[in-house]
Amino acid sequence: MEFMQLKVFADVAKTLNLTETAKKFFLTQPAISHRIKSLESELGVTLLLRDSHKVSLTGAGLELLEYANSILDLAEMAENRIQNIACGRSGIVRLAVVSSSAFELSECLSLFARTHPLVQADIDFIAGSAQTKALIQNEYDFFFTSKNMLPDESSYAYTVASRYRLHLFVHRSDAPEIDMDDWSTVQRFPFVSVPQSDTMLTDQIATICRNRRCVPRVINYYNRAEAVIVSVNARVGIAILPPSLGLYYPWPDVTALPICGEDAAGVSIIAWNKSVSSAAAQAFKETVLRIFPREDAATGRDAG
Repeated sequence: MEFMQLKVFADVAKTLNLTETAKKFFLTQPAISHRIKSLESELGVTLLLRDSHKVSLTGAGLELLEYANSILDLAEMAENRIQNIACGRSGIVRLAVVSSSAFELSECLSLFARTHPLVQADIDFIAGSAQTKALIQNEYDFFFTSKNMLPDESSYAYTVASRYRLHLFVHRSDAPEIDMDDWSTVQRFPFVSVPQSDTMLTDQIATICRNRRCVPRVINYYNRAEAVIVSVNARVGIAILPPSLGLYYPWPDVTALPICGEDAAGVSIIAWNKSVSSAAAQAFKETVLRIFPREDAATGRDAG
């Protein structure tokens, strides 16, 4: 397979229009067809179904598209990285971030960009099971996450970025009907939530509801917290989320009501592997600790 074949195939898969792809690549429509047919011949499968009215992907085409997108994304990242090195940006740090830690991330990036302009910071917003997997496999240099997501037997050190209590996010028209001291008023409304795979948050939500004798009627799960807040703003349902998400996504019709009780408490942290050794990672760690200094050992914060 040639790289250009994959680029052409991925674009046709997106547009489902050979003429549009031909214009984008400054080629003729027959030239695009030839590249696709050549790829199909090389792989021994049919990737596209064509007739006079439309183009569609076959099952094999859908499978290849996933790999093609991964290869093209990786190539783009490699090109960007090499260009950065050519411009003198030799260092790199990789950051994994949950949406609720966006403000802490912004503070760190602001200072780091001023003090270390030649170090590249790559950011991935990931949550739930993906964040847990990344922590277990040590896939990033730094994790902006919740304390309860750290592995039990952890090689990570961390500093606390904030302490918070989960809030009940509701549509402002429904807020007057809710009494936070009487969760039977909460139970009347349908819930929307992050997916069950985000076990740390969903387990805490389950505990909060159980302790208040509330049985939530979840009508939809979304893979991103942002989608949950959009649904609350649309009055689809109510949700329990970290309060910072209300600042990060300030939808006009969403009201966040604080939940009292220790079961609603949470700790946002920035964690890194204790064996961190690269100069870029060490510099980012120093930046983090300038903004969020460690507490003493009596508070339970890791001193590693």
